[in-house]
Amino acid sequence: MKKLLLLLSLVVIIGLGGLLFNSVETQSKIDICLDNGGSFNYQACECDYENSHPYESDNQCDG
Repeated sequence: MKKLLLLLSLVVIIGLGGLLFNSVETQSKIDICLDNGGSFNYQACECDYENSHPYESDNQCDG
């Protein structure tokens, strides 16, 4: 029983870690883009150095 609980706990921790990593990675990508003078396109989830894009709080970039 203890092994099953430990395994379940590890699966939950790894899953939450993956979600956190994805969010931090996306925020870093946006920050680097803006620091370099670009505009982040939240629809395409990529940096654009030619056009300006509005901030979209409800976007698909976090997966």
